[in-house]
Amino acid sequence: MPGMIAAHGHVTFASPLVKMLIGQDANKQAIRSALRAHGYLMAGFTTVRDMGGNSFGLQKALDAGMFDGPWVLQARHPLMIAIDNQYPQQQITGFNNRS
Repeated sequence: MPGMIAAHGHVTFASPLVKMLIGQDANKQAIRSALRAHGYLMAGFTTVRDMGGNSFGLQKALDAGMFDGPWVLQARHPLMIAIDNQYPQQQITGFNNRS
């Protein structure tokens, strides 16, 4: 059944990242991710674009039928603005070369 698409969801990481990386083990985080994915489905979302972290394992578990949940797309690389000295605009391909 078709449903809504969450274009900016947080299935894998939903609280401050540093706190999660330091204070939670991987098993607890995996269980929370599964519960969040199921919650999205129960709210009517059949597709979620996960902006938070590595959700490949979660999608594999969903594909294997381990539990019910939406189709999860991982955003992969974070978006950044190019005003920092570490990431000057010239290093971003195509940023200044619009035709």
